[in-house]
Amino acid sequence: MEDAIAGGFNLANIEKLRNRYNTATFNMLYMCVFVDNKDSVFSFSDLEACGVEVDTWQDHNPDAARPFGDRPVWGGFDPARSGDLSCFVIVAPPMFAVEKFRVLKVIYWKGMNFRYQAKQIEQLFKKYNFTYLGVDVTGIGQGVFDNIQHFAMRVAVAIRYDLNTKNQLVLKAADVVESQRIEWDKNLKEIPASFMSVRRTTTQSGNAMTFVADRSQDTGHAEAFWAITHALHNEPLNYENKPKSRWNLRNKAA
Repeated sequence: MEDAIAGGFNLANIEKLRNRYNTATFNMLYMCVFVDNKDSVFSFSDLEACGVEVDTWQDHNPDAARPFGDRPVWGGFDPARSGDLSCFVIVAPPMFAVEKFRVLKVIYWKGMNFRYQAKQIEQLFKKYNFTYLGVDVTGIGQGVFDNIQHFAMRVAVAIRYDLNTKNQLVLKAADVVESQRIEWDKNLKEIPASFMSVRRTTTQSGNAMTFVADRSQDTGHAEAFWAITHALHNEPLNYENKPKSRWNLRNKAA
């Protein structure tokens, strides 16, 4: 990117991009630097396989009044922290054994105006048949959650983060990706980049494994990952009674 700008490319603001992503993700997307994923929960090859040509999704027309007809969809909302974005995703759950989860839409909202974001979600509810919406109620997430109750009371579920909840979210995402049960638009490069930023570590006591994303209050980068996990949270970890993920919380870190 720096070489392109030096050569006259003026269609991107490199400083805005640096503020949008953390260092590792920025380097991966714009500096042609391959990220060392030895501690990452996800492998680049697994994530790359999830990217598809969405023209093959003949049952989804983003320009239609009802883009997905009356088929059920699940939503996931990750609220903004100071300096980053809120993210809302629409995921189509598989209805048949041969189907996969499909990330139909990814939307970002800048700022802390929870009433505005709640109104945007209400407009989406008029277009899609939501049967579940997972909302992280951290920070402005609580404001959004309270302001969608009049139209989403029966489907909105508050997600309150603790160690167990966070581990469940990441383990579910790992299982779905490794099992090749999810697809998204291959042009949405921020999705695999956000997944790659999630890494394993230990708790402060050192007695248990947990997961973190290198997310600061000043720069956001993993909004898409967390929003997708909030949508996937509607499916139990043991949906087939045989989890396929290689990640096992019983294996305590040394």
